[in-house]
Amino acid sequence: MRIIEIDIDMSPGGHAPAVHVNQGDTDFTLLIHLYNSRGRFTVESGTSAKLRGRKADRTAYERSGSLSGQNVTIAGGTDMTSAAGIGIFEVCLTHGGHELYSQNFQIHVEKKAEGD
Repeated sequence: MRIIEIDIDMSPGGHAPAVHVNQGDTDFTLLIHLYNSRGRFTVESGTSAKLRGRKADRTAYERSGSLSGQNVTIAGGTDMTSAAGIGIFEVCLTHGGHELYSQNFQIHVEKKAEGD
């Protein structure tokens, strides 16, 4: 299994970080380290996390993740890597009916080589 770590700012803007995977990859995990470049940031007990965005083919995507402190773990799968190209995503934290979104980041899916 491949663990892909990325630092994501909870303040929007700035340069969009990127994750690189291959089309059809299934055995990987995204380990997202959340931080705030513009002040304090705490994750309250009872907060949940999701990955939301659009894949390269413009299909909407959402997957729940597990949250531990300021780290979000998202299991990868073919639903995430089916479309080659660049998708735009963000982390959504939900607590007590309120949502907080991270900066956008990219998931680059390298096109699968043709043939066997």
